[in-house]
Amino acid sequence: MNDTGARPPLTLSVVVPAFDEGEAIETCLARLAAQELPLDRIIVVDNGSRDDTVARIERFAAQSPVPVDVLSEPTKGTVHARTRGYDAVTSDLIGRIDVDTHVEPDWSARIVDFFTRHGETYSAASGFCVAYDLPFQGRFARAQHAMSESLQTTLDAGGDIDNERLFGSNMAVTRAAWRDVRGSLRDSTAKFEDLDLSLTLSERGHRIALIPYLQASISGRRFLTPVRHYVRYALREMTTYDDHGLTEQKRSAWIRLATVTMPFYAAMWIPFRAYDPERTSFSARRLARSVIGARRLGWT
Repeated sequence: MNDTGARPPLTLSVVVPAFDEGEAIETCLARLAAQELPLDRIIVVDNGSRDDTVARIERFAAQSPVPVDVLSEPTKGTVHARTRGYDAVTSDLIGRIDVDTHVEPDWSARIVDFFTRHGETYSAASGFCVAYDLPFQGRFARAQHAMSESLQTTLDAGGDIDNERLFGSNMAVTRAAWRDVRGSLRDSTAKFEDLDLSLTLSERGHRIALIPYLQASISGRRFLTPVRHYVRYALREMTTYDDHGLTEQKRSAWIRLATVTMPFYAAMWIPFRAYDPERTSFSARRLARSVIGARRLGWT
């Protein structure tokens, strides 16, 4: 007997901004296309790539079991590519990852299940990430698993699992919430676009969750950039808080940068550059090659 009053299942499309990602794009897309719960669409927004990124996407799309759309956004910056992609989504839910994100097979199922159960409470959510090409990730993975267990226990008991911000490499937002905040966002490349979206959602009364066991792995390549580039990137957090008039949060961000972020970057400078992810071992030759390459590029 059919339940004519049952709500139709929620649909999920995923937006992937891409710029010169020919080497990484196919692995990313293969993970998305192989989801246990099929996606509605995969939307890749090319941000003016100069390599074979678009050709690889089109080749993958021709044999993909999931529809793959390739959109073009000529204005440089992830924020512009993200917005172009989000605006094109017609599904109930908008997923968002980076090209270097490798989602787990149950990723889409966990997102759809969460919003089916808790969509009346939460308008957006993020998951967890570890780096697949950096050492010492086991400790982070164990801590994240323990946190997921705690979150699930809280959720099962009817408690709240609110999170302050979204993480652009592993997140989702309802299309209704995106439409609500779209006009309040400013597409600035000087800000963290995911933090800006998080703050704007909160200002509009939307709640953000941290979904238990929503796991993905990402590249740690940001930690391999030269110090001045890394600092310039990190300062976007302060700019974002400042733009929203959040003085206390901005001050806290400065403290984190000085006491956590930069000390961690400095402590991991050698081991991260000496680590060979293919052999899962450290190599003095790899470290030397990394240093020499940085000097040739004028990074040191």
